[in-house]
Amino acid sequence: MSDGVDNEFANDALTSVTIGNSVTNIGAHVFGDCESLRSIVIPSCVESIGEETFKSCRGLTSIVFGGNAPNVGTNAFESVADDCTVRVPRGSTGWGVEIPDKWNEMRIKYSE
Repeated sequence: MSDGVDNEFANDALTSVTIGNSVTNIGAHVFGDCESLRSIVIPSCVESIGEETFKSCRGLTSIVFGGNAPNVGTNAFESVADDCTVRVPRGSTGWGVEIPDKWNEMRIKYSE
């Protein structure tokens, strides 16, 4: 059993992803260049996201996190859609810190 996602998914048919509740790490480059990826749900158990994990997912407009901000590798969200919105639970922590590249340019919305 693996506690991470480390395969690369260069798949134009992939439009949404929900990471499993047992995953603690999303490896580097895993979803890079999945241009049709529109949304991803990341549960609170994910502690880290590797470098360039979602790089060039130009269609990515919605990221929903289930908990606090994970550790994020360099350029993890580089070149996603300009209107990408990150939704996080109200009361979660770590979202105001500087995370490499694109992160601070994304809209972070708190939800119940």
